[in-house]
Amino acid sequence: MKKTVFLLISVLIFIGCDGDAKIRPVDDTGGSGGERPDQETDDSDTGNTGDTGNSGDTGNTGNTGNTGNTGDTGNTGDTGNTGNTGNTGNTGNTGDTGNTGDTGNTGDTGNTGDTGDTGNTGDTGDTGDTGNTGNTGDSGCVGNGLDEDDDGIDDNCDNCPSIYNPGQENTTGDELGDACEAPWDYNLLTEIAVFDPFYDNEDLWSASAGRWDYGDGEVVVPDTRTRANYYYTGSELPDGSYSVEATFYTSFSTDSASYAGVVFAARRVGTSTHWYTCLLERNNSRLGIWRFAGGTSVGLISDKSISAPAGNNQWRRIRVYYDGSMVRCTYNDEAGGDDSIDIAGTQVWDSMDGRAGLRVYDDRPSYTSFVIYQ
Repeated sequence: MKKTVFLLISVLIFIGCDGDAKIRPVDDTGGSGGERPDQETDDSDTGNTGDTGNSGDTGNTGNTGNTGNTGDTGNTGDTGNTGNTGNTGNTGNTGDTGNTGDTGNTGDTGNTGDTGDTGNTGDTGDTGDTGNTGNTGDSGCVGNGLDEDDDGIDDNCDNCPSIYNPGQENTTGDELGDACEAPWDYNLLTEIAVFDPFYDNEDLWSASAGRWDYGDGEVVVPDTRTRANYYYTGSELPDGSYSVEATFYTSFSTDSASYAGVVFAARRVGTSTHWYTCLLERNNSRLGIWRFAGGTSVGLISDKSISAPAGNNQWRRIRVYYDGSMVRCTYNDEAGGDDSIDIAGTQVWDSMDGRAGLRVYDDRPSYTSFVIYQ
């Protein structure tokens, strides 16, 4: 740069000293000017050719190298050629891209967090609706092959084995079918305590007198002169509500008074046995309740005339109910007979427990079943 300034100053001084000098164009190479046609040649000194401008310094290579500065254009001499434009400095090379840093190491897994506090106990759920009551399972009874009432239900599984009830209706849901309940109060009785169809319990019976033929489904009194009781000794009557029942038939007619039925509340008093009995006097169709309280005779407490249309070989049924204060004796038969008679108050003992059984007086019935309900 300093050299260039110096050259320019020298040219100016030279031009200033020669007033007649004229500026001629210079050629492209900065040499002596060529001849111009149709013009006289001047013998004045040819102007010095201007120095070629120095090439600019090459720019330093930066990180993204800076472009080198363009060299200054040399001053045009009066006759000298315009100095060549200095070469543009080479663009510095672009710096290398820095290497990608190494991927950092994966951090250590964090420690497992502390166990959370136990959650609060949830509210108790609402009580579900009560499920429907399941059907009662089969009783699982073991039949004995007998069907006393011919209703298709084995005696051991029948809830009323002496009375026809194929539907086994049971309003109260106890162990006793409706057909065997007290008709006026289904809550009076709940179960069968004794049922004997007269096949294999002869050892549980005791006769007060006379002959009683037990077996093959019947108890037969062969002698019409018999006046006696046949007690069931397998159990006692309860101290409370109960019922005693006997079913029988007769196979002959009679013109004399003849009685058959049940005995109940039989108990020892001193050296004798006191008892109550309910009997059908079939010759005159009368139903009566009698009592023996010692002595030589049986006292009639109450009796009535009834409709008893059953004939020979048709079943008849005598049944006694005791509810704790009243005794009711009922009669039914195969032909539709249906009646009853009651006693109460002083006619009934304070305690009506004891034994029960069968009674006959001058008759010859065939009993087919005996039942105690409680």
